[in-house]
Amino acid sequence: MQKKIIWLTAVIFCAVMLGGCEDPRDTAETLPPETTWDAVTEDAVTEEITTEKAVTEEAVTEEIATEEAATEEAVTEETAVVSFAEQLTGIYKTYSEECGEIRLQVYWMDDNLIAEAEEEFAAYYAMELLPDEPEMLGRDGVREVNFTAYMFSGFSNQGAYWDSPESVAVVLTDVGFNMIKSDGTAVEYIRDDGAVPIHETGKYAVYLSDMGEGSPIGSLEGEWTASGEDGYNITLRIDANGTVLWCCKRESEPIVIHTGMALVDETAGCIQTMTERVGWADMPWLYNTRYGFDGDGRLILENTESDGLLPTDRAIVFTKLTEKE
Repeated sequence: MQKKIIWLTAVIFCAVMLGGCEDPRDTAETLPPETTWDAVTEDAVTEEITTEKAVTEEAVTEEIATEEAATEEAVTEETAVVSFAEQLTGIYKTYSEECGEIRLQVYWMDDNLIAEAEEEFAAYYAMELLPDEPEMLGRDGVREVNFTAYMFSGFSNQGAYWDSPESVAVVLTDVGFNMIKSDGTAVEYIRDDGAVPIHETGKYAVYLSDMGEGSPIGSLEGEWTASGEDGYNITLRIDANGTVLWCCKRESEPIVIHTGMALVDETAGCIQTMTERVGWADMPWLYNTRYGFDGDGRLILENTESDGLLPTDRAIVFTKLTEKE
């Protein structure tokens, strides 16, 4: 009896053990192969390395491109052609015991180089600088040019040239320029880019508007030139905002430069200008000039009064500078 009990117990134990254990073959089927986990890990690492490499290469490429662009820009600026006249154009200051502080503004228009001076003690004058070698004005790399200086002022000698011209040499420096006279004496002019221009003419836009209705500049915008049998050469520059610059040169007479504002009166067919004249301090000049266009698009101007802006009572035909051959 005891043997039967022991045998029965053994049978029951084996049945329990066999029923509670899984077949190793089933386990092998449900678990992914070892090589599958390795492949997943390798793909992830490869993708991460590839991404990092791409980001690094992109950053390096962008940095190199930025450095190359900066280098090209620096080289372009360094090698840009800047003529003698362009370097000289600007505002300068100097000082003398006799005149106090002197502000000098240099203009360059149509191969005309003009220096206008305003002294501390209310003296105004200008000088035309005629180069001994005109081609030197437009060259880059030139540091010294010899001139004949013709002085004039609206407040002496009725605006005509002073008695005799003077030979001078203008030498560019790192801070401005030196003007050396024929007797060897020199005046140093220091560039002052922050200085106020001698002629602040923006205020005239308000004055013109208060005088009546006006229209935008429109087709008058641009740079126009004219020359005539009377020996004059004129350049008229009008910007879209109404800023106007007028330069008229006749042989043996002081150059006439007006800078100011313009407004178009379409009803009257006139250009109204209010300007100041170089060498004449801040005295305002008001002109009404009749305008029109011919069939070729050229600008035609004519004075409306005897003492007008134009140097003649006849109509003058202007050609747009961009259209000149």
